[in-house]
Amino acid sequence: MDYRNLWIQASYSDQNIEIITFTKEIENQPTESQSTKTDAATGEELEGAKLQIIDKDKNVVVAVRKQRFRLLNGRLLIYNKEKGKKKKYKTRNEKQKIVQSYFKYMRKGADYMEQTKLIGLLKDRLHIEEERQDRSGVYALTQRKLAYNSNRIEGSTLTEKQTASIFETGTIRADGSVFRTKDVEEMTGHFTMFNYMLSTCEQQLSQELIKAYHYRLKAGVFEDIANGYPIGEYKNRRNMVSDITTSSPEQVKEDMANLLEQYHGKEPHDLRDLAEFHAMFEQIHPFQDGNGRTGRIILFKECLRSNIMPFIIRDDRKAEYYECLNNAQQKGNYEPLIRFFEEEQEKYAEMVKDFICPVEQPPKVTREKDRER
Repeated sequence: MDYRNLWIQASYSDQNIEIITFTKEIENQPTESQSTKTDAATGEELEGAKLQIIDKDKNVVVAVRKQRFRLLNGRLLIYNKEKGKKKKYKTRNEKQKIVQSYFKYMRKGADYMEQTKLIGLLKDRLHIEEERQDRSGVYALTQRKLAYNSNRIEGSTLTEKQTASIFETGTIRADGSVFRTKDVEEMTGHFTMFNYMLSTCEQQLSQELIKAYHYRLKAGVFEDIANGYPIGEYKNRRNMVSDITTSSPEQVKEDMANLLEQYHGKEPHDLRDLAEFHAMFEQIHPFQDGNGRTGRIILFKECLRSNIMPFIIRDDRKAEYYECLNNAQQKGNYEPLIRFFEEEQEKYAEMVKDFICPVEQPPKVTREKDRER
């Protein structure tokens, strides 16, 4: 068979069908592939077509929507429809995850190699500095900024300077101030949750993992324990948030299972997938307290796992964040929330780039070269 002219076509009428799978083994053959989705009645092209190519080890080599590509001699040729040009990038094995993510989340005009390099460096530095307990780099900066803003959104009274002092020294200067013990306990809990998130950031998200994040956030909070709030377990009493109807305690486990099943069916994930997951997670509100902070640590984790630039939702944009979130939950309009996440991505990338990108030093000039000149 001439694989260069292999066409696979399928039709269906059940709108609940999400995945159609075909198996065709192709070895040592240049392969050019494209996926489209059309209305059988009108012939109109529809949004949502996605193609995955899986290697013999069950790894997803490429996953794209409306994009032409070609696998040839271990390299990936990406065809740019607008300019009619093609770019070459390494693929398979070591670059597999980067290639997957590139198609789904890179914004127009962003440089692919620079962006993926930046995220790779970020993950490396976060792990290295956390292991060494380095308090002077991007790990410490991210810990302080994320813990301060995420707790502040939920009503913490601690300042950014006090947050930094707790993280760096384990102390707070008194200077006549009054501190709520819960604020301090939740701040240290957030630091612990972040460390555990880093150690599990490549794991697939599960109910057990989400509960583990919540446990580390809340295990040392006396007020919650005294109130009988489940720690690291789903809520046992109904709670409410804004004008949203949250899941009942009896329904939480099933709702979370359905949410995760739907989410995992979209891999590899892009920013829209994360926005949809976050909006639904916060609407379920699975825990008695700590849902916002757990939800935002999940966002950071899933960005790292998907090779997406992570972000920190800042407290000074709290009102805008809640408005975008409510818009997604009540009206199904995710565009404002996605744009909000993109803006916060840019802020975080700008904040950390000088901490993770080594400065290129000018070449040293030897004495012999000086004499030659």
